Amino acid sequence: MSKKLPDGTAPFSVDFPTIRPGSKGPEGAGPFEEKEHPSALLHLSSHVQLPSPSRRVLILEDEPFCAKTYAHALTQGGFEVDVVDNGEGALQMLLETEYCAVVADLCLPGMSGLELLRCVRVHDLDTIVLLVTAAADFSSATEALRHGASQFLLKPLHSKQLLGEVNRAARLHELAVRRRQAMRLLAADQIEEDTRRNQNLLVSRAIDSLRMVFQPIFTADRRLFGYETLLRSGEPSFKGPIDMIEAAEKLGRLHDLGRACRNRAAREFQRTSGNELLFVNLHALDLIDEELLRPESPLASIASRVVLELTERAPLGESDEIPKRVARLRAMGFRIAIDDLGSGYAGLNSLVQLEPEFVKLDMSLVRGLHLSPIRHRLVSLMIDTCNSLGIQVVAEGVEVQEEYNALVALKCPLFQGYLLGKPGPLPDALVA
Repeated sequence: MSKKLPDGTAPFSVDFPTIRPGSKGPEGAGPFEEKEHPSALLHLSSHVQLPSPSRRVLILEDEPFCAKTYAHALTQGGFEVDVVDNGEGALQMLLETEYCAVVADLCLPGMSGLELLRCVRVHDLDTIVLLVTAAADFSSATEALRHGASQFLLKPLHSKQLLGEVNRAARLHELAVRRRQAMRLLAADQIEEDTRRNQNLLVSRAIDSLRMVFQPIFTADRRLFGYETLLRSGEPSFKGPIDMIEAAEKLGRLHDLGRACRNRAAREFQRTSGNELLFVNLHALDLIDEELLRPESPLASIASRVVLELTERAPLGESDEIPKRVARLRAMGFRIAIDDLGSGYAGLNSLVQLEPEFVKLDMSLVRGLHLSPIRHRLVSLMIDTCNSLGIQVVAEGVEVQEEYNALVALKCPLFQGYLLGKPGPLPDALVA
């Protein structure tokens, strides 16, 4: 049997109804209890480190003895406590600090507990509000429920009862905060998925609209030696080939892009007559694509006229599998080139690992060669080394006559750049 108050009446305590997950409180205000542990809401994002819920309680009470008693009980129970004796001050503190619960007297000068509750719900749906009063009526309880109060308690309020209710409020607050965090994470995941789906669509459109252009490569006496095939696309979302390649790499679709480029370039080059070579760029990951090694692939059918360029801008790794795959490609008739030599990861190590037939000097070394003694000396050493090893050097990015003249003087055998020819369709004269 419950104890009676001094006036002979029983203590008045209203437990508001439990709302199941996904339901809203009155007017969308306030969190409600459910049986699931808060962490269950985050099972999809358990790797995300979330901030700890607040254990801070605000006491709004104008009776000093009650305020001191409440504060002592809650502090002993492990809560941090702030005390204020007026509604305006409480509202200001709520705007500045996160609280798991507010213990507020219903009747206060200036601003009542109910008025404070209405203001709280304007900007905070998670803080649990416990209203305390010496006299309750049905209309006050109904109004408190309508604005999302969690409990309506009558004075005198015993310390054990207060601590129990605030502990319950703290659990409810944690659940509400975790739920809201989970919803934000789920929303972020959905945005990421939508972005990925959109990027996939753009890459597909770019592959469907891609075309290959061909930039000529000449000997020192300006005889046509071959062409490098370059990617272009009609998809305006990508500024250029690099953006498209990066998007395909992020989406795990490099093989799709690489196959489309190789097949299209091969079909166009198959129509040409002559001994010119076709230089085809490969990403390092293309080497693990089994389609590249299929004898029936379009590129394999013209392997004796194809030089596969492996860029130095992406690491090839130290795996023994790389030389084995390169050996299989050579057995099919392909030749190997190292692209962008002088700008990438492995440097001369790739010469040892791949033993290429060609190297292409990066345009950063070629540009302004005639104006920089250091650049001139570096290029001279690289050309001499490659010539002594039987490796043919292609100087990329030759744009002015002075660069060309300096490279000829250094005995560079092959040249590519806007000075000699821009990328475009294969000349009609080459097409059989």
